[in-house]
Amino acid sequence: MKILYVAILAATVGLTACNSGENANTSNTGNTTANAANVSENDISKIEWIETEKDLGTIAEGQKSEVVFRFKNVGDKPLVVKNVVAQCGCTAPEPSKEPVMPGKEGSVKAVFDSQGRAGENSKQLTVHTNTDPESSILTFKVYVAGKAGSTTPQPQPQPPVEPGHEGHNH
Repeated sequence: MKILYVAILAATVGLTACNSGENANTSNTGNTTANAANVSENDISKIEWIETEKDLGTIAEGQKSEVVFRFKNVGDKPLVVKNVVAQCGCTAPEPSKEPVMPGKEGSVKAVFDSQGRAGENSKQLTVHTNTDPESSILTFKVYVAGKAGSTTPQPQPQPPVEPGHEGHNH
């Protein structure tokens, strides 16, 4: 009986993971000491994000969409992406695995799974690096068009408004 209860509890938690900001998807770059053998914990670098916000437009429900945020190491020490935390389980982060040398560019990728996410979506990635401040927030938004026969309400197209007739119809 206890096994059945635990199985039901685990299934419930798994199904609600994307609906709660508390259940984040984390991607460590592995053992950063091994990846960054020549980078000391005291080595603080500087990061310059080329973009921190993205609009992915409209995708069909069920489609997976990749987003890439690029950055440049503007410091004089190697820059290490320690880990990336996604806002929910529907987004899987894929950070740079190797240190980014001074003057070079790196990226943080994420794959958004739109299954069951019809409508407007705005998601965040928190990137932890050997910089000051240590974390950066990246945001992307995407509109997921529901499948045919879906019960999710879709926005209706608005008829064009003739000049001089704004605010009323006749």
